Amino acid sequence: MEEEFFSKEAEIVSKTDYRAALQVIAQMRQAQKAYFKSRQKADLIDSKRLETAVDMQLSSLGIKAV
Repeated sequence: MEEEFFSKEAEIVSKTDYRAALQVIAQMRQAQKAYFKSRQKADLIDSKRLETAVDMQLSSLGIKAV
């Protein structure tokens, strides 16, 4: 059985949901590092795309992005 966690709003969130969010966060950080190393527009666009995906993942977990 999958472990469950309680978020601040007391919603049950699965371990799989957290792992998926962490995966997207890791991809975003990799894209950000690539951009700051290269300063190429394509890397910036990829980084921003992944930032939006992270915001969506966090929202689905009941966490408001700042």
